[in-house]
Amino acid sequence: MWNGLLLGYLVLDRAFLLPRRGCCSRAGLPGPEPITAALSSPGSTLGRQILVVGGVDAAQSPLASVEVYHVDEGKWEKKAALAQPSMGISAVQRDGAVYALGGMGADTSPQALVRVYEPAKDHWQPLPSMPTPCYGASAFLQGNKIFVLGSTAASRPHPASTSPLCIGGRQGKLPVTAFEAFDVETRSWTRYPSVPSRRAFAACAMADGVVFSLGGLQQPGPHNFYSRPHFVNTVEMFDPAQGEHHVSG
Repeated sequence: MWNGLLLGYLVLDRAFLLPRRGCCSRAGLPGPEPITAALSSPGSTLGRQILVVGGVDAAQSPLASVEVYHVDEGKWEKKAALAQPSMGISAVQRDGAVYALGGMGADTSPQALVRVYEPAKDHWQPLPSMPTPCYGASAFLQGNKIFVLGSTAASRPHPASTSPLCIGGRQGKLPVTAFEAFDVETRSWTRYPSVPSRRAFAACAMADGVVFSLGGLQQPGPHNFYSRPHFVNTVEMFDPAQGEHHVSG
């Protein structure tokens, strides 16, 4: 999952991204057009079905629609909608349930919403809110924790509290260094040391339990107020087991 013009899919046993540049529909999916044309919406594959959540329409308005694509039948079906319209949601699947984190509403303010979808009941259940509102994040699952990186949040810092793992990101149009994690079993939050550098559009990944934040656009901030935005080759790694960041580049 990422922000921008990408339509993300969270698959049962793997994750992949489908490029969505320069259009405002889900036409890149196999089969017929979806019921609601949308952009920047995450998807989760549950067996032979693809669940697509929220997004924006052709008028750039966030959507609350949730639809499922039946791969075998080649058709779309509407499902229970989100309580609030949202774009740039991050989604993770665990044990058949889909967790949707963050997003951005019609007022362009990042959201702290966390909700879980149960396909058998076609029902969304609210969960404890994220300490730092954000959207367009990358999400990874390790054990019973969800890790969320490369997000965007509000122009003003949101008071931190407790953990999916929300790492970095942007607030409004500014990158965020918050690093948080949500335990899906205890439904509690944990705050980790902040990401060392403030970068937008960083690529994020997880390998062998280590979280990587790569490159991105460094913008002026308290430490470099007079500098111009510029791309960097910074590589930052965080091992949750050790609880510390390592910086390269």
